[in-house]
Amino acid sequence: MSIVTTPHKLLTMWQEEHGPLSPELQARFLRHPALRQLLRYPPWRIRKVLEREPKLDRILDVLVAEDTVRRAARTEKGRDVGQRAGPRRPNDSDLHRRIGRTMKHDDDT
Repeated sequence: MSIVTTPHKLLTMWQEEHGPLSPELQARFLRHPALRQLLRYPPWRIRKVLEREPKLDRILDVLVAEDTVRRAARTEKGRDVGQRAGPRRPNDSDLHRRIGRTMKHDDDT
């Protein structure tokens, strides 16, 4: 999994999508508090949100919300599987040990 490793790479990605920023706005972008947290996400996820949302705070909010939904779905899925699983069925050797030998009957009469 590749991640955006530097603030400058994220700035470049942002400018590719939304257009160039003045030097003053670039400096402001690089000082933004959400920037460091955004750097933890894979570039494909950032770009996906960046295509429709230019605000860094909003991009971070969307990514965090997506993670929350994914975690909840995984937890719910795991819980469902655990609830559906019944007690362990004994294998044949356990059954024979517990009930003893059984007789075979022919129904050919």
